Amino acid sequence: MNRKIMFVHIPKTGGYTLDMFFRSCCGYERSVDVTYEAAVPHDVFDEHDVILGHRPITFFEDYPVAHPKFTIFREPAERLVSYQRYLSRRHQHPLHSWARSVDFPTFCAEAPQKDRTARSQAYYATGNIKPTLNEIREAIDKRFWMASTLEYIDVAADIVRKYMGWPPAEIGHFNDGGGSFVDSSKQSVFDDISIDSATLKAVRRDFALDYYAYSYALERFVERWVLSDH
Repeated sequence: MNRKIMFVHIPKTGGYTLDMFFRSCCGYERSVDVTYEAAVPHDVFDEHDVILGHRPITFFEDYPVAHPKFTIFREPAERLVSYQRYLSRRHQHPLHSWARSVDFPTFCAEAPQKDRTARSQAYYATGNIKPTLNEIREAIDKRFWMASTLEYIDVAADIVRKYMGWPPAEIGHFNDGGGSFVDSSKQSVFDDISIDSATLKAVRRDFALDYYAYSYALERFVERWVLSDH
């Protein structure tokens, strides 16, 4: 079996954990990140089985040979909290001081304009900055071989493992900025990052497409991969 696969790595959705899992299954050098490539190298699969990157699906679709593509979505507010925590810990990151100096509502409003990491999940899934709901559904249903959510990352990892013909393996969890998100009137999620109901309402408004993509992906993943024999 010599299968290849493409991972559309939406930032702050658990992709690092998956990459470490892939490397433990197929060998460290068999997985490669193409985030900073101008295009997917034409010979990339000569020495690699998995390619991944913080690039939209269109970047991978430009590769002349079609290979299965998959991605992971995350609850949008949890993802933003995770990213602010990540920046607050990375002293050498250009946005470190800014991330530590602003409150969470300001971070949510300004981060997407400052860094592509905070761009919408819907953008990575479709290649469009403001896709329609139909485009989101089409991407999840037809353009991706599999679209999961962070809650099911273990299941998704095992599906990829079986598809690739890798031996059984345990997935580790390399969480450097994430955690459980609790929706309450005021919940201290991480050390100095808290969210209240007004902020959550604003995030749901400003990232409505991400909430739709996340919810639809969760629904379809459960239907196709959890409740069926696929």
